[in-house]
Amino acid sequence: METLLSLQEPRVPHTAGGAAVLAEQFFIITHQACELWLKQLGADLDAAAEALLPPCDPHDLELGLEFLLRSVDVLRVLQQQLLVLERLPLRYFAEFRAYLDTASGAQSAQFRRLTALFGNSHDQGSLYEAFAAAAEYHGRSVDEVCRRGVETGVLHRLAEGLVDLGNGYWHWKVAHLALVSKMIGEQSGTGGSSGVDFLARRVTRPFPELRRLRGKVHHA
Repeated sequence: METLLSLQEPRVPHTAGGAAVLAEQFFIITHQACELWLKQLGADLDAAAEALLPPCDPHDLELGLEFLLRSVDVLRVLQQQLLVLERLPLRYFAEFRAYLDTASGAQSAQFRRLTALFGNSHDQGSLYEAFAAAAEYHGRSVDEVCRRGVETGVLHRLAEGLVDLGNGYWHWKVAHLALVSKMIGEQSGTGGSSGVDFLARRVTRPFPELRRLRGKVHHA
């Protein structure tokens, strides 16, 4: 615990004033907390995908569902972290931002790891692929799971869990986009990106095939 609590080292000079130092500490702690939650999220989602890979019995599917549902709640926590960060006064952020140098959220290896799990508008991601494989192993297609709903038991609950998870991931990224837009406007990102435009192009909804198949239910 002592090591954890010693990892916050604001770079803004103390001559900038106590409020500016505390503002940077607030910024650092929020990002460090996000990294801790990302560690848990990545581990839970890896475990969910592993539980769904064939051969998977009903117990495996229920276990995978537990991991998915916990991940949904962790994503809510991550979104709340960003909402809390909106309490960072702009004048102090402008004061210490130069000391971030080229540091950027894009450097988070854990965040990049999530991309492989969630996919994007064109790539299904490994989580959905594991779910589709589990459905096939139990003699169902994802299309059938969507059409028959509760008749398919835990497979239906898994599909709903994936939708909630994808929406949580999307809401988190939208919240990040809103925060960055509020704090830097049209300025470039610290990592050399175009800032808001760069982030906006990457706000995509995961599991496009699942969404498409669910939408077909309206035409059944």
